[in-house]
Amino acid sequence: YLWTRDLHTHKALKYRPRHLFVGSLDYYLGGWNIGSDFRYWSRIEEIDDELVRIVNDGDLRVEVYVLDLRTSYDFNRLGVPISVFLNADNILNYNYVEIIGNLKPIRNYSLSIQYSF
Repeated sequence: YLWTRDLHTHKALKYRPRHLFVGSLDYYLGGWNIGSDFRYWSRIEEIDDELVRIVNDGDLRVEVYVLDLRTSYDFNRLGVPISVFLNADNILNYNYVEIIGNLKPIRNYSLSIQYSF
């Protein structure tokens, strides 16, 4: 819970949500790791009025919900110095901006292989 206020005007500080939650869960079993990250922030109360006039629908701000999932397997347990990672970011495919005009990535997947020597 955030209560970011200008002490002189008593208005919310620009570009700051009132509520912010970030949570992560990880589960390890053998060489496997399964995890998730969840981020939530409430509607931004105040932004620059000049941007609202320049950007279409700049005054339409909403809450943000972002869920990322990941899994990996560590083959080191089998004597092979390789780890494989699969990530799914923004799995809910939520369209959002952190600051007006800065659209964050839609759902995307990545596969990584790490070799240790």
